[in-house]
Amino acid sequence: MADTIVSTAVERISNLLIQEAAFLSNVRDEVERLQAELKRMQCFLQDADCKKDQDERIRNWVSEIRDLAYDADDAIDTFLLTIPRTQVGSFGRIKNSTCMIAKAPQLHDIGQQINSIRNKLGDIATSMQTYGIKFVEVDGSSSATELRRRLRRTTPYDEDEHVIRLESTTMELLDQLMLEDDRLRVVSIVGMGGLGKTTLAKHVYNRVDIKKHFDCLSWAFISQQFSRGDVLLGILREVGIKWENMGSLKEEEELIRTLRNLLKEKRYLVVLDDIWKEEAWDSLKFAFPKGKKGSKVLFTTRIKEVALYADPWSSPVEPPFFTNEEGWELLSRKAFLEDIASERGYAPEFERIGKEMVRKCGGLPLAIAVLGGLLANKSLKEWKMVQKDINTQFIKLQLHNHCAGVDWILALSYQELPFWLKPCFLYLSQFPEDSEIDKKKLIRMWIAEGVVRQPLRGEGDETMEDVGEQFLEELANRCMVQVSRRDHTGVGIKSCRMHDLMRDMCVSKAREESFLGVIKHQQDLAAAAMTKSRRIAIHKKFFLPTEDFDPHLRSLIYLVPEKVVGYSMRKDQVIFIFKNFKLLRVLNLENMSLKESYMPREIGNLIHLRYLGMRNTTLQCTYLSNLVTRLTPLPSPIGYLKSLHTLDLREVHWDVHYVSAWKLHDVVWKLKCLRHLLLDSDADDLCKYLLDTLRNLETLKWIQAKSLIRRDALFNLTNLRNLGVKFQRIEEAELVLRSPIFGLGRLCCLKMHMLKGSSFPSLETLSDCHQLTKLELNGIIPEDPYSSLHNLECLPRSLAKLRLSNSRLKKDPMGVLEKLPNLRFLDLGEESYEGSVMVCTVHGFPQLESLNVSGIDALEEWRIEEGALPCLRDLSLSYLRKLRMIPEGLKFISTVRKLVLRCMTQEFTTRVKVINGVGEDFDKVRHIPSIILYV
Repeated sequence: MADTIVSTAVERISNLLIQEAAFLSNVRDEVERLQAELKRMQCFLQDADCKKDQDERIRNWVSEIRDLAYDADDAIDTFLLTIPRTQVGSFGRIKNSTCMIAKAPQLHDIGQQINSIRNKLGDIATSMQTYGIKFVEVDGSSSATELRRRLRRTTPYDEDEHVIRLESTTMELLDQLMLEDDRLRVVSIVGMGGLGKTTLAKHVYNRVDIKKHFDCLSWAFISQQFSRGDVLLGILREVGIKWENMGSLKEEEELIRTLRNLLKEKRYLVVLDDIWKEEAWDSLKFAFPKGKKGSKVLFTTRIKEVALYADPWSSPVEPPFFTNEEGWELLSRKAFLEDIASERGYAPEFERIGKEMVRKCGGLPLAIAVLGGLLANKSLKEWKMVQKDINTQFIKLQLHNHCAGVDWILALSYQELPFWLKPCFLYLSQFPEDSEIDKKKLIRMWIAEGVVRQPLRGEGDETMEDVGEQFLEELANRCMVQVSRRDHTGVGIKSCRMHDLMRDMCVSKAREESFLGVIKHQQDLAAAAMTKSRRIAIHKKFFLPTEDFDPHLRSLIYLVPEKVVGYSMRKDQVIFIFKNFKLLRVLNLENMSLKESYMPREIGNLIHLRYLGMRNTTLQCTYLSNLVTRLTPLPSPIGYLKSLHTLDLREVHWDVHYVSAWKLHDVVWKLKCLRHLLLDSDADDLCKYLLDTLRNLETLKWIQAKSLIRRDALFNLTNLRNLGVKFQRIEEAELVLRSPIFGLGRLCCLKMHMLKGSSFPSLETLSDCHQLTKLELNGIIPEDPYSSLHNLECLPRSLAKLRLSNSRLKKDPMGVLEKLPNLRFLDLGEESYEGSVMVCTVHGFPQLESLNVSGIDALEEWRIEEGALPCLRDLSLSYLRKLRMIPEGLKFISTVRKLVLRCMTQEFTTRVKVINGVGEDFDKVRHIPSIILYV
């Protein structure tokens, strides 16, 4: 961990020497000597960091070096604030003739600071040599490169593929869930953290027989801090309330009444995962009526008394600890590739050592899984070293019960992380328990903090974002994070979670390292001030930065739940942040409410800022006239933030109805380091931005095509991977589609919208986009009536997700789309097809998992041949007013788990329902576990 901090300081000094050489004058030699001393310390740290828990002296040295590296980083960033720039100052101008005179005091100050830091580092080096500690050269860059290469060979997996099924416990739980009581029964799974309660609940929840038995199912995470309103809304979405009616439900009592009315005529199963208090159940229980015979609520909880309080007549299911054999089976699955584990293609010595280590885990599945991740891809010699560490620690702690060593096993997984992964892991401590962590947001924060570096030359087109994804996969492979959802390709991580025991350890380590402090209670403020935490995550209302916070703060992160009111800051409070924490690199104000209508100009002070998150931020207007209909969420000094990497302004809105749109000042072109620019799809159509200077841009959405064409920006934005663009005319689309953005084939995600009623030009250039996996086209797709070729035949075979709307295709698109070998998600939206017949042929859509067909007014008949759509799981049909019946071939698709019918004709839905007998089409859908009707 300390090594990463030192490495960051070394890199910052290198940048200082290169970029600001003209301003360093007499202190250049001192800066170079400091850099050399830090590099020497870096060699020591890469070896010492893993030994600091075993030697008090090493622990102290590592701590002192870490603090000095922080001091060096602070000195550099503070010095950069003093360098005259044409963009600094209240009025944006500097008197150049007095620049170097004004610099003399700052040069003297930084010179003194650097000498002081270097002398202290020298004292540490002398002390280490006195105790016989030598510097050993370690090539960290080659180690990181090897990790990336290994990760590219690794096939990522979801957690459930490696679960050891305990059949007796599963059957006990199934028996209780399938019991048809006349009352509402609360079934509970009880046990300590890490015992596999949630894993068991998920395994049963996803069984086909459970989905067939219940009319509707829903899953809700509760945890220690939860919002009753959010939980109720989530359940309502899953059990079948119309989406368009959700906005009218605001009061919690109204939510309870709505949910009761919805469930009272159904046999339902609702899972409340990780419930802690009797009060939590009391606040929710009135939402769950008796329902049809056999309805159930399923708890997972650590506290048996809570389970018995909810239902004294039910017997809690308590998963047993693993036996040594079961533990070894789980460990081997985690530690070895699947074929090696299943065929026992490992030396017997691995099994002997592994079983001995498993015994130390006390049969706790989480500890065994984490240990398996730690041992993955290690040699027999390395297994023996881990075994030695475990035995030494257990003897030292004199453990007397079978679970006491679990915390240390989890801590060992952190200690064994490569040094470059430790800050990535500690950064996860900011997120609340049981929260779903968005991969893109997390990686962008990692990059902003400098914990993910630019790939070495020779790595091809690999970006920092690619490296960040590989780091997250490695944490998942080590079982330090749990994959929640895979992305549309089925390979990459879309979101992840942390087990609460792992999160507790992460929060503790982050606090111990002064890396990040979490503010949930008043006493947390004092703790954060005492430890001088470099990063602060605020979870509760009304906690605002004060002068007690470290002025060298690098991240200030407000984690405000969506739809929760009351998280607001006045303009003077925002200005306080901008004036007192000028070294911020990450500022997240997502879901916040900022009073007095706009972001103050003082944001220009934050010249080191790299990540600014304002998604779903509300700007409160108190004194605007009705003549003002367009505002800007950021003032023109945003152009001073030359280091900015991510600017997220999606869904920024004002609390007055007459503000119809917003735009940015045209200073975006100054942000030359910008990598991700995220704007609203309905931002001001009249706004044009200069983009030609943003050569590092990877994500740009949404943007008007005229901004891409202006000053030939599309010839410079050759690093774009994620693009959302709106066209006013076909000529704009022709220019953009012929640009290098498409010719280089780097695009991974593309969304193109034409003006309503307008047509795309030829889409032939899409065939060159060999990395394109996600595509959205909104607009008329032209067809040649005299050609047998379909214009969609140019779509690249790499596509995994496709959405079409307003395409007005006259030829059946299924014949072309079903040949795309990697397509997993298909959405045919309104007016995408104007024909009356649609056909899916045998062997068509070999990978398709989700199909949504909506708003195709002329569709009367849909034929599915036997053998088509062999992997389909989710099917949604909406607003198909002329479709007469369910396709006959649907009954051959045994993989379908969910069918949603929304706003179909009464005749159509009657054929599916079971009313006074069996509907005419019921035989085609009776194998589907979940059928949801929205009328």
